[in-house]
Amino acid sequence: MNTALITVILAVVGATTGVIGLCLSILNTWRLFDRDRIRLKVQVRDHFTSLPIEGVNNFLGVTVVNVGYIAVTVSQIEFSLKKPKKHVLSFIPFGPISDSLPKRLEPRTSMQVLTPPQVIFDKQFDYATRAIVRTQCGQVFRGSRSDLKRLIKLVRGRRGDDTGQ
Repeated sequence: MNTALITVILAVVGATTGVIGLCLSILNTWRLFDRDRIRLKVQVRDHFTSLPIEGVNNFLGVTVVNVGYIAVTVSQIEFSLKKPKKHVLSFIPFGPISDSLPKRLEPRTSMQVLTPPQVIFDKQFDYATRAIVRTQCGQVFRGSRSDLKRLIKLVRGRRGDDTGQ
């Protein structure tokens, strides 16, 4: 082999190694910045509980999962309303299996808050658009509109008024 061919091979290997190293360092930096963010997943779910004296009760539950790598304190959970504009429907967590607020969520942990039955059977709840979670540091996280819309239709059916809005 002549020296020119060896030089070209070493240059190609060096350039390839440099490009791969650059891509990996950019990926590593992006992951590092991504780890330093607070991330919460908010889900609205339908729950049934069966108590010995009261019988079966229907509750609406809001589940908050800390999917980030930083511990965060959840201070308030509420529902945003479309009528009247910029109003929210706040509630006090209900029941013995509901977590109290404020609650510190360590990384990869979750909490569940149940709404009182009078909140979901109130007519104002028909205008709820999504669940909102506020943290102690002032950040706001919103749940999915579709989950809550489906559950509002379910609650309307239980109330017996299937009229549209």
